[in-house]
Amino acid sequence: MIMILEMDEKNYNTLNLTLKQFMKIYRVKRNLTLKDMAKKLEISISYLSAIENEKRELSINFIESILDKFDFLEDEKNIFEQIVTNYFKKDIINKKKKLEEIELKFLYK
Repeated sequence: MIMILEMDEKNYNTLNLTLKQFMKIYRVKRNLTLKDMAKKLEISISYLSAIENEKRELSINFIESILDKFDFLEDEKNIFEQIVTNYFKKDIINKKKKLEEIELKFLYK
């Protein structure tokens, strides 16, 4: 983790980050504690911690809150948008697969 935090902005976007990893790196690079960031996002510290530790799924409302309440550098904004797009694409694909499985079970029941 230390190595990632010390990388410059040009290398930042070459990392294959999850959205949750990106948010943790963003928070730490700006010297924000979990408490600071949770307060700004108007969520509990435990909820933010669960997000950073990939124990909670992200909602569109949470993403919008991040965009509304934090200032991103241009590179960070581009990375954030790319990560968000990938995150929701994967979510849609997974939901589609589950739906197809349910349909197959229903058809062959």
